[in-house]
Parts: sequence; C-alpha cells; structure tokens
Amino acid sequence: MGDDIIKTSEEISFINWVEFFNHPILIDILDSYKEACDEAEKKVGFNIFRMLSDYYYRENFHGDILEIYLNPEGYHGEGDKFLQLFLLKFLGEEKSRHYSRNSKLFREYRINGNRRIDFVIVNENEDHCVIIENKLYDALDMDNQLPAYVEAMKEKYGTDDKDPVDAVIYLPLSSEKKPDKSTWKENIEPKLEIIPAEKLIKLWLDPSIGKCEKVDNQVILRHYKELLESLKPEMAKYKSSMDLYEYIKRDKNFEKVLLLKNMLNNLGKPLAIRLTERLIESNIVSDAADCAADCESGRKICLKNGYSLWIYCVEDDNMDYIIKIPDCQNVYIDPRTLDWLPDIIKCKLRVENNKDNQPFTHFKLTEEDKLIETVEAIVEAANKKTNITKNK
Repeated sequence: MGDDIIKTSEEISFINWVEFFNHPILIDILDSYKEACDEAEKKVGFNIFRMLSDYYYRENFHGDILEIYLNPEGYHGEGDKFLQLFLLKFLGEEKSRHYSRNSKLFREYRINGNRRIDFVIVNENEDHCVIIENKLYDALDMDNQLPAYVEAMKEKYGTDDKDPVDAVIYLPLSSEKKPDKSTWKENIEPKLEIIPAEKLIKLWLDPSIGKCEKVDNQVILRHYKELLESLKPEMAKYKSSMDLYEYIKRDKNFEKVLLLKNMLNNLGKPLAIRLTERLIESNIVSDAADCAADCESGRKICLKNGYSLWIYCVEDDNMDYIIKIPDCQNVYIDPRTLDWLPDIIKCKLRVENNKDNQPFTHFKLTEEDKLIETVEAIVEAANKKTNITKNK
C-alpha cells in the first residue's frame, strides 16, 4: 500500500501543507479532539461499574442495565415504576397509557433473517409495542435495520387496520449519531425517537433516581449515570472524527493525509539512526559497527561499559521514543535494584509487561535532547559502577 500512496502523491502537482494544517476547520477539529482526550484522562472517581468490569463500552453491558430496570419483574423490586417513567418521557402521556403493570419486556427478540431486536416492550393485550435499539456502544446500523424491525412487529402484533408500533426508540451515545437511512425500504421516521445518552440521563435516569424507594437502586442508577457522563468525551471524539473525515475527503486532502501517514509510518528507523549518530558523536557508545539497526523502528546502543540500551521510535498513538535497559543477569528487573542509576532516572523507569521485563522510559519525539541527556546520565552512572567494581 505504501508504494500506491507514493505514486498517488506524485500526481499531486502542489501540496499546500501550510494551508492544509492552518485551515480553521482543521484547527477546530484538532482542538476539539484534544479537549476530548484531555477530558477522558480525568478520573471518574469511585464507580462500581468501572471497578467491577472494563466492559462498560460494550453493547451487552448497557443492555444488562436497561433490561434490569425496564423489566417490571426485574431484580430492582420496584415494579413497573422505571418502565412507566421511560414510556411517559419518550412516548408521551397518551401512548404510555396502553402499557400497564402487566406489560412485558423482551430482549434479543428474534425475527426473520436471523436478526434480533435489542428490546421490545409489549402491552398486556399484545396490540401495542415499542422497539428499542441500543446504540450506546456506537455500533453501525445494518441494512434496512429499523424498518425491518417495524415490519416484523406489524406481522406479529398488528392487524390489517391497526399498526401496533407506537415508537422506535434509538439510543446512541452521541447526539451526532443518527440512524443510517440510506438502505431504508420504508419511511418509519414518524415513529423514530432518537434519545442520546445526555437526554436519557436528563429525562429518565435523573427522575428514576429521585423516585427510588430502595437505596440500592438509587446508588446503582446514580453510578450508571456517572458512568454515562464519563463517556461524554467519547461522544466528542466521535464527532471530531466524523468532522475530520468530512474535511479530508474533499478536494485532494485525502491524498495529503495518506502521504503524511506513509511518512510517519516510516519515521521510526531514520530517527533511531539519527539518535545513534548523535550518541557516537558524544563518544558515549562503542564504535558504529555495534550500532547496526536490528529492527525497523529501533536500534541497539552498545555502551562502553558493557551495558546496552534499545532506543525505539514507537509508532503508536503517542509517537514517542522508548529507552530500554536490559540486564542479562536478571530474569526480572526492578528499577529500584539498579542502584547505580541516578534517582531522577530510576524513578522514571517502569518494568515492561513482556517476557524481557526490561526497565524502560518514554520520551516524546520533540524531546530528543532530553533523551540524549538521559542516556549520558545512564552511561556516566554505569561507568562509575564499573570503576568501583574494578577497584574492588
């Protein structure tokens, strides 16, 4: 693919990178995305859901919570209170009257074509129903998904002169996410209610918390609300990503982005080579023959005292350098046991969770000088240790 990108880039007679990166649209997109990332780093505090599981971004997790509290016979033990609040807020007073305490909630309702509706609420007389599509995990829509669900419910509960479907409630994480109507074979928009997480919190979770009779339910719903609120940065990142897509697909911006991506993907080896050259110039490594590249993104740096370091340019979300300090004498290395290292460096090192268990530390790509200074400090400390050992 890299060759294709290069060929495509050669067809671009002039790439105005200054205009591309300084365009107000792109600046706004990047600022919004960075703000969302910064917000995502903040701690949500004590939360039972985050404490017990890391699956809170998956469909089944949100589905489990909805099933428990929308089911009149659920473990919450408060009857149809939460279901009635949900129906009243999102169907309105007139339509919600069709659903008594004896209404039933079905999950993973099977229909033709091996499809399953996330939730269907059916009234006692089985002549009214509500379809709920859970998109709180931001999955894509299937072809003709919602109209197919409506048609299946008409066949099951409807008659020739009566449509049983009161509403199709669509629950996305972000207000920016809308149902994909491009494959619809029937217009069901009059039935459609889009309830993003923010609206779900305001119109259902908050009133439900206020009406809880049992403290346990109040605590659980409050923690679920806090969890959904903590996912707001994900909503903002989703919007920024969609905005970026719209920006890069116009004119020849897409070719520019592919070219830039190709250049960044091949940046690791040249930077590792340049670092090696700088370390040789500083006279803190052995001869250049020992510094041959051992992989695409990194180099083994042989220090004069017999120790060695690996310096990588990591091609991940952060695009940074890693310094590793291997020690063949230890199967497991705790940075604190490397008493010959200066404390200021020792406290930065972590033990990597891999088979080598090598202490390592990160530097941003813009911190090359700082990386050189750190390597020099490591070498100086290692030399002192070597000299002390020899004098003994």
